[in-house]
Amino acid sequence: MGALGAHSNEMSERLEATAQQSSNVLASQSEALQDRLNAAIGALDDHSNEMSERLEATAHYAVGAFAEHTQALHERLNATLVETLAL
Repeated sequence: MGALGAHSNEMSERLEATAQQSSNVLASQSEALQDRLNAAIGALDDHSNEMSERLEATAHYAVGAFAEHTQALHERLNATLVETLAL
């Protein structure tokens, strides 16, 4: 019985050591995954900010161009009306 008890204790110790090693590896892998996820989220956040800035600049440009075009049309219409009414 003593030999069986000793063998059982040895197997329990091995199992505990293996479980601890597996737990450590899993914790390390989880930490690495968390780091990669944080880096990916940071990169996406940076990209989103850059795209927002570009979109804002494009919108300002488009509004400015539209305003200039509208002003030019308005001026041509006024000139045409002045010419038409002067006749």
